[in-house]
Amino acid sequence: MNADVIARTPVTLKSCLAALLFCIVSSAAAVPLYSLTDLGDLPGEADYSIAHGLNDQGQVVGRSYTIGGYRAFLWEDGAMTPLAGIPGMQTSRAEDVNNSGLICGSYYGGGLRHAVVWQDGEPIELGDLSGGSGFSAAYAVNNLGQVVGYAGHPFCWQDGTMTDLGLLPGASSGYARGINDASQVVGYCRVGGDDRAFLWQDGVMTDLGMLGSYEESEAWGINSVGQVVGRSFTGYDERPFLWDAGEMISLGVLPEGTWGRAYGINSRGEVVGLSDRASGQGAFVWTAAAGMRALDDLLDASGEGWILNAAYGINENGQIVGSGATPDGQPHGFLLTPIPEPAPLALFVVGAYAISRRRKATRVLNANRVQE
Repeated sequence: MNADVIARTPVTLKSCLAALLFCIVSSAAAVPLYSLTDLGDLPGEADYSIAHGLNDQGQVVGRSYTIGGYRAFLWEDGAMTPLAGIPGMQTSRAEDVNNSGLICGSYYGGGLRHAVVWQDGEPIELGDLSGGSGFSAAYAVNNLGQVVGYAGHPFCWQDGTMTDLGLLPGASSGYARGINDASQVVGYCRVGGDDRAFLWQDGVMTDLGMLGSYEESEAWGINSVGQVVGRSFTGYDERPFLWDAGEMISLGVLPEGTWGRAYGINSRGEVVGLSDRASGQGAFVWTAAAGMRALDDLLDASGEGWILNAAYGINENGQIVGSGATPDGQPHGFLLTPIPEPAPLALFVVGAYAISRRRKATRVLNANRVQE
């Protein structure tokens, strides 16, 4: 009987190692759980905020509604601060912040919206393109300090100079919505009665195409390797898409959903956005390994009772911002932070211990066999 146990031991060791490796790889590929931070709101009576963007340091920007309208904010280290205003400003909103703390957005005043950046807390109006209507808005900023947005045409602003990025053939207007540190810009142009997603690089604007045959698409975000996300209509419904190296794929929708949009993507290819579902609109995260998951389903106890409606941004650390409803039903911005996954290390320790015990048992059995 001892000889039979010894003969089976190598197979058992191999099985343990294979199972251990499978568990480690599977755990590393899984979507993490998140802790939730309620960003709160600015003092006032509205009790309402939306988080639009964040940087890799975890600074968050967005807008908070007060009795006098909405106001751009910066949230950091647990505190929400209103951004400085401009004379004549009625409302303001912040859209994005880079790793140096440069914030871009817009304010409304005098019957028009105006693109603005906040540098070291001070607002700088970006102006308008020559021949424009005076309406402008800034939507994204990269770590080079380049800001993109809309001023009749898509624009890129840097160091006080606004550059017209042009339009797709036949287009009448366009919006730039995202930019990466390689100065690749994405957005959409109005061609006839439809929007068409574009990628602009080195002075050349490329039509990204669409899902299916319905001629409408919009690009909203781009990561460091040039992957683009947005939405494209397929008949009467819109689908979130991922465009990579010339190919656009649909990311699907949440269970029982019919439409969705993708707003942000990081360099790991993690995509965030929103989709409808049976219980109403919901925020999602999508990965190639796990597909689309409702963020509601991935919260630890800190998010108990929350309903997450939309996710607008994700940074290189996997932190996500968006808007949702608190357990009390108040619409607040949120920050989700991935919870470190201890499973691979724990599995390794347990597996190594089990293998050590098996080897010790084998040595004992071999010794007993010699004595016999």
